[in-house]
Amino acid sequence: MDQKKIVDALNVIKPPFNVNGIAQLAATESLKDKAFINKSIRHNLLYSEKIKKFLETYNIFSNSVSANFLLLNFEKCRYSAKFLYEKLKNKGIILRSTEDGYHIKNKLRLTIGSKKENLKFMNVIKQVLKK
Repeated sequence: MDQKKIVDALNVIKPPFNVNGIAQLAATESLKDKAFINKSIRHNLLYSEKIKKFLETYNIFSNSVSANFLLLNFEKCRYSAKFLYEKLKNKGIILRSTEDGYHIKNKLRLTIGSKKENLKFMNVIKQVLKK
């Protein structure tokens, strides 16, 4: 088997985010900071719920809050995920499209950011989707 076939086969099964050994070591050490972890969990829960409820007013629904991201579903929204993706990108906000890598249509993945980033996201949504 040639090298290209081996690499192609490995790319089929590899996780979406690769990390090297130093990054793994840093992650292991960071998990020892329990105060920071608890603060991050509280932050993510607070803003996940806030953003989730906010987006529902535009008929953009998402998964139950269980991580640091929301999977935004545009099936009931009058705008498409692709439309909002482009509008947000033009304002410097980049969400993850699920069409290309995951082959999931009309959805976007929103990572919960800092307070400032989350508020900017909600303000730009208000501007773009003008209710």
